Order: sequence, then structure tokens, then C-alpha cells
Amino acid sequence: PTKEEAPAKEEAPAKEEAPAKEEAPAKEEAPAKEEAPAKEEAPATKHRAPPGGDEIPPDGAIAPPELLAPVDPPDLAAAKRALSTPGLDESALWSALADVEPQAVAAAVRWAIAEANEATRLAGLRVAGGLGKAAPLDAVGQATRDPSPEIASAALRVLGGRGARDAKVVLPVITEQLGAPSVLVRCAALESLARVAKAKVTAQAAAALASRATPRQLACVVPVALLAKQTGPLDRAIEALDDVDNHGVLTPAIARAGKALGPALRRGLGAAPGARVAGILAALALAPDGGALGAALLPSTDGEAREALARWLVGRANQREVAKALAKAAAKGSPQLRATVITALAELDARALARDARTWLNDPSPLVRAAAARVLARAADRREATLLLHAYQAERSIASDENLPVRVALIEAMGRTGSADLAAVFVDGLAQPGEESAAVDALVTLGAASVGTLGLVVKLGDSHKTPYALDALARIGAGVGDTAEKLLQHPRESVRKIGLDLMGASEDPDAVGALVRLLAAEGLEDPVPVIQALATFSSPEAIGALLGARDHPSVAVRVAAVTGLGEAQVDSPAVFEALTNSVETDGDVAVKVAAIQAMFRLGAPGLSVVLAKLVQFEGPEVRVAALDALGWLRDPLSLAAIAQRYGDTAGKEREVLDAAVARIAGRADLNSARGMRDVATSSQGALGPEGDRLELAVGDIKLTARGYGSGHTALVLGGGHSGRLWAQSLAAAGGARFVAIDGRGRGASPVGQKVVTLEQDVMDLEAARAALKAEKVRLVAHGVGAYVAVEYARRYPERVNGLLLVSPPPRATRDGGANGAARRLDNRAALDLAALDARFAWYSPSGYLGLRFAALAGGYVGDPRLALALRMHPPAHGPQQALNRGCEGRDLASQLRGLAVPVMVVFGEKGPFALDARVPLKRLASTQKSVRLSELAGLGHYPMVESPSAMAGVLSKFAGLR
Repeated sequence: PTKEEAPAKEEAPAKEEAPAKEEAPAKEEAPAKEEAPAKEEAPATKHRAPPGGDEIPPDGAIAPPELLAPVDPPDLAAAKRALSTPGLDESALWSALADVEPQAVAAAVRWAIAEANEATRLAGLRVAGGLGKAAPLDAVGQATRDPSPEIASAALRVLGGRGARDAKVVLPVITEQLGAPSVLVRCAALESLARVAKAKVTAQAAAALASRATPRQLACVVPVALLAKQTGPLDRAIEALDDVDNHGVLTPAIARAGKALGPALRRGLGAAPGARVAGILAALALAPDGGALGAALLPSTDGEAREALARWLVGRANQREVAKALAKAAAKGSPQLRATVITALAELDARALARDARTWLNDPSPLVRAAAARVLARAADRREATLLLHAYQAERSIASDENLPVRVALIEAMGRTGSADLAAVFVDGLAQPGEESAAVDALVTLGAASVGTLGLVVKLGDSHKTPYALDALARIGAGVGDTAEKLLQHPRESVRKIGLDLMGASEDPDAVGALVRLLAAEGLEDPVPVIQALATFSSPEAIGALLGARDHPSVAVRVAAVTGLGEAQVDSPAVFEALTNSVETDGDVAVKVAAIQAMFRLGAPGLSVVLAKLVQFEGPEVRVAALDALGWLRDPLSLAAIAQRYGDTAGKEREVLDAAVARIAGRADLNSARGMRDVATSSQGALGPEGDRLELAVGDIKLTARGYGSGHTALVLGGGHSGRLWAQSLAAAGGARFVAIDGRGRGASPVGQKVVTLEQDVMDLEAARAALKAEKVRLVAHGVGAYVAVEYARRYPERVNGLLLVSPPPRATRDGGANGAARRLDNRAALDLAALDARFAWYSPSGYLGLRFAALAGGYVGDPRLALALRMHPPAHGPQQALNRGCEGRDLASQLRGLAVPVMVVFGEKGPFALDARVPLKRLASTQKSVRLSELAGLGHYPMVESPSAMAGVLSKFAGLR
């Protein structure tokens, strides 16, 4: 039977002969049971559908190669696209992968890690770190050997994130990279090892790396070693600070040393060289509790290290621990250090130091004695007047250059006591070289109590004391009118003139009556000084006297009268009508030109219409003045009137006409009358640079303002200037409704019955906001006006949502920075205003201030040719000086500290304020994120005049701040 079965076996091929089973595509296509394990291999078996059809061609079918290319499943394709998209951060990556199945993400990560593109590999590793158990560890381990240090480091961090649970798998891979050529990779391996291995293993690895560490490697070893309770690497890092080049690498790591930092710094500060001390201070600045650490270190240091550490702590004296340490340091150390510490502590709490300060007044060092006097000046007490006087007399008995700062500080301290009995002492100080300014300030502090004594000094005519006495009298103001009137009765003409000028400079309303009576008196030889003095007032009596002087037979008097009407800044139709009448009827050209300039200063409604008529005037001097004023008004509708003169001008008049057209049209190619008329016609009904004229009721007066644009409200204000200075910039800016305000006594706004002060400006600003019905406002301010804006923001923080401060004085002074600007005037010896102290202004206030501003214009703008624009918009000197006095001594950085609203501070590169004066603002901007400091290249103090387009860009950016 076995043999008989053989044929049956041979018959088996008959079954195999059925080729249909092998050739039938359907049977091979649908192996349903075989598909289940092949799901992961699906991308290799799926093919593209032919064009115009939905069926997938069978395997073995004849088809173009592009139709047979593998296609990824949708999830895998989406994950690959996300990982290969450049520029996505980790958050964006995970957002793109949110709806993708984890298995598809893991497959895409494996694909990404093997890609040639470095950014794709890095993206894959970033995602692998968040996959948990699904992460392909074999692919990540392979990436630790990547030639790119960034890729290898990222892979090591992924393995380190696995923790101890996968230590057996990842530990060999991590350990292998501890000897990698790249410092970056070695550091990443050590950090990962600390998260995976036991402390002992990590400590051994850290010690091995520290023994041959470069500064960069040492920086990553320190935190790992500290986790293993090893302080050796930290000590080595502190020693490595002896090389300044290592500071940037090591100080961040040292700053993060936590509790180990204090003891390590104490060990390293012993006999440390200067470079190491500087590095330690840099590390303390980065440490979360650096001030407290430094305060704890101060008692255990000495020599240069102690001096440097104490000076560093002075900048953090507002911290309680630091203040305590500095209080102890004030008792010993070098005189320079003690004086610095005492002064810093006095700014915090002078009264707490007052008791010690009385003792320090007897210190051998004049530096310490001066600091002690400044403490007592801040903690002024009338009961200490006698003590201070005795100390001052002792210093005067040994008067020298060395102890001059002590004498000056003692005078300041005595003045703060308010004791009227000391007036004679201060008057005596007017004769002591170096003490004069401090004595003047002390007399001003006493106020009316010192007026009689100062008047006696002026009457006696002491050549050295008189200018200082006049300065004090003018600054005191109230009650000076009576004293000045008595001076008018003095037999000496020079004293009478001093009394006359003092009346105008004092801003004392009682002086107006005396000036009016003097102007009306018979036999007055020269009325011009009286008119100049009257021009500093804006009362009805003063304006009436100026209007009456327009009919005086003397040309000089009439010129002074119309000029005075412009300087008085009274927005009155009667004044404007009188000036227009002077232009039309006065027979002297000088009076006509002066009247045009006065009208421009007042900025009355319809001014461009009046000036357009004057362009046709027969006198060339009048036409030139009118053309120049029209140019600065920038009213496009006036081009039609200017066009009528185009063909008949030549010489200087043609130059002024061309300049006016360029300013109005913003282009230099308008060289025909027809072109000018076309521009004027296209401007009909358009909002010109002058904006919408507004009147805002603020108590006893109405402030003149001009509005530009639309949106949320931004109030624009200046220190002493009219808001018209901003016209071109505001017209070009966007994003807000900019309202440029002429402050009280500036531009077209009257002074009213109230004195211009910082407080009054703040109150006016709040009333203007209410008049505009704005719930919140942004504030834009120029120059000393910045202090008004900041004071408003501090007082009404809920009503302000941003500050833009343009060219603010970093520290407000009485002269408003004029001396600093004067020093910028090259080769102008004849106008060397740096030598002109403010006290000399009172001999001829109007003339001096006009000269000062005209000369300084070239120093305030980067391009001296633009000085003319500022002379057409001069500051109102009374309000300007009043604000300077009200803000004197204020530091902008201190005022801004703690403000929650966004603040932009903008300086012109060539502005008058020195770079070192801006250092406190730069420090504030580095620590207070709400403050931004920027500089406009090539511009000076008035960027809105020098480059309206650049300033418009700043305004638009400010309008968009959130």
C-alpha cells in the first residue's frame, strides 16, 4: 500500500497546476486576516488614486511611478508637517499635534529625529520629551551622538526627563556623553545624570568634570555639585572671577547657588582683587536676595572690598536689612565711603539719622561734616537753628576750599529751619565766594521775612551783593512791589533802574499799579523799560497801559508796546484788533513787523486770513514778515494768496517765500503759481496742520487747544511753549485724538487770576480732561512739562493709561538746562551764556530772556537752521520759569519709579542733557518693564520741530501701546 500511495503524491501537482489561484488578484488583494498585523506598514502598501478616479491600482498593475509613491495616513502626515514647519515654538507644536493620535506622533518623532534638517530633528526631540512612555527612546539615544551639539544636548535632556524609572535604559547612554568633545553636550549630560542617577554617582561625575573645567563647563558643574552638597566647584568659580572675561559666564551660575552663596562669598572676599569683587557684586545683583546677602557680608569685609560692597549697597538702601548694615557702616571706614553712606541714608529717613548727625558735625573729615549737615537740612528743625549757626561760624573761622561744601550745606540746613533771625547771616553769605547761591536759596526759603533786609542791601548799592539780592527778591515775588517802588525814589539812576526791572521780574501784581503810574508820569525819559516790565504781567491794567502806548510818538516805545502785547499772551479780540490796526495804520515799518510777530505769538483765530492780506502789502519788510509767519502757520489754504506774489518776488523775499511754501506743502518742488493754487484748491475743507481749535474751561479761564485725528484721547502739553509747536507731528500721527493744549499763560491761553505753578498746571490738566469728557487719557509732554504729566499720573493713576515724555530734564533745575545747552554752542563767545547766571536776568528781564532763547535755539536743535522755527514759537518765560522753580530738584527716575502705566521717554541724540544725567533713567528702564527709553538719532531738544515725521512715528507707536 505504501508503494501504491506514491502516485497519489505525484498527483498533488495537479492541484498546484491551478494557476487561477496564483493569478487572481482579488484573492491576493483582500487577505483580510493578513491586514490586521499590517496596519503599521500601511504607508508602504497604499498608493495614490489615478487622476479622475477614486480606485487604488492593484499591486503589479502597470501605472506611472508617481501614482505608486507611498502616501502617509492623515494623522502621520499632519504630525510630519507640524514637525517640519520652521519657526514653531514648543507650545505651537503641541497645538498643531493636539488632534493627532499618540502612536502617529511617536512615528513622526522617529521620522523627524532621522531627518537631515537640523531644525526638524530638534523639533522632534522637543516633542519626544513630552510623549512619556510613547517616546522612542532608541531613536533619542541615537540622537545623543548627533554631530550637532544642540541636537545631542536636546536628546540628553529628553533622557534626563525620564527620571530614575528608566535609569537602566538611559544611564549608559548619558554616561557615555560625559566625555563628549563639546562642552555643551558634557554639561547637558551632567544635568541629565543628576536627574537619573544616585547622588553619589552624580557627585563623582561632577568632581571629575570640575577638575578639568573651563569657565563655561564650571558654570554648569556648580549647580549640579551643589545638589550633591559639594561646594568646591562654587569656590573655584568665585576664584575664577579674578579674570574679568569669565564674569559673563560664571556670575549667573554663582547667583543661583542659594543658601551656599553667602558662606562661599565670605570665603572668596577675603583678600580678593578688584576684578573678583566686581564679579561678586555682579552675582549679588542677579541673586534673588542679593541685597540681604550683601548686607550680611558687609561687617566681615574690609579694605577695598568693603568700600566697593558698601557703595553697591547704597543703591539698595531702601531694603530694610541693607539700611541697617549701612547705618553701622556710617560710623567707620574711609571719609568718602561714610559721606556716601550718610547721604544715601538721609534720602530714606533723615530724621532717624538726625541724632548721629549732630555728632558727625564735629568729625575731622569735611566730607562727613558736609554729609551730616545735609542730613539736618532734610530733617529741618527750628530748635536746631542755634546749633547749626555755631557750626557754621566754626567753619567760617577756618574758611578754605576744603570746607566750602560744609559751609554751603550748613547754610542750606539753616535756611530750612525757617528762622527769620538768620536773614542777616544769609545776607552776609552773599559776600562769601562759593556761598552766594546757597545764601540766595536760603533767603528765598525765608520769603517775605527777608524782603526788608534785601531791599536795604540794594539801597546801599554793594557791588558784589546787589545782583544776588535782586535774584532773591525776584524769586520771592510777593511783597517785592513795595520794595521796588521805594527803589524808584532813590537818587541814583542805576538803583531806580534796578527797581524798575525788579518790578517786572518779580511777577508781583502790586507792582503793576506803580508801573502804570510811572508810565503816565510827566518827564519820564525812557518809557521802554517800563513797558518791558509791564509785558511780564497779564492783568487788565497792564494790558490797558500797553494798548495806550501804541499811540506814543516814539517808534521805540510803539515797538515795545506791540511786542509786549505779544509777550503778555492775553487771548483777547481787542488785543488782536489793536495789533492788526498797528500793522495797517502805523507809519513805521519796524512797528508793523513787530505787530505781525506779536499776532503770530497770540495765534488768534483768522490769523492766516489777515497775514494773507499782508502778503500783498506794498512794503517788502512787511511782506517778508507775513510770508515767514504764514510758513510757520502751515495753513495750505494760504498758498493761494502766496501764489499771487510768486512772479513778483526776488532776493530775500523770494527765499522766504520758497521756504514758506516748502513748509506749508511739505515739498520743495512747487515752483509755479499754478502748482500752489492747485494744492490750495485740493486742501479746501481738509483739516490743516492747525487742527480743530477748542476752548476748554478750567476755572477762571479757558485754555486754547487744538485737536488732531480720532480715537482715544491723548493730551499734549509743553513746559513754556504753545501746543502749536507740535502741529505738524500731530497732524501726521495716527491712532489717537491728540489734543495740544496751550497751558495757562502760554500760546493763546491767558494767565487769569491764578499764578502759574506745578500744582495749578496739574489742576488745569484735570479740568481739561473733564471738559473733553474723557474717562482716561494718555499724556504727551515736552521738556519740564514732563514733570506736570508725571505728577498728574501719580495723583490720578486711574485716569492715565500712558505717558510719552519728550526731552525731559533728567533732573529739574531752576535754569531749565539753559546753562548746559549754552555750553553746546560752539564758537559763540559773544553769546557765552554759560557765564550768565540767572541773577543777571533781572537787570533787563524781557531783553535777556529773548536773547537767551534766540541764542540757545542753535544749541537745542541738531540743525541750527531750524532755530528760526523756535524763535517763531518762543516760550512764555514767566510760566517757564515758574515751572522750573516748582520742579527744581525733582529727579525724573524717582518720580517714575513705581508707576504702573506704560512710559516712553524719548531724547534727541544731540539734546542738551548730558548722557551721564540719563543713567538713572537707564537703570530704571532695566528694572521697571513699564518704562522704555529711546533716542532719536541726529535730533536735538525739539524733535517735533526738527523731524515732524520721526516724531509722528513715535506718537503713533505710543498711541498703540497697551
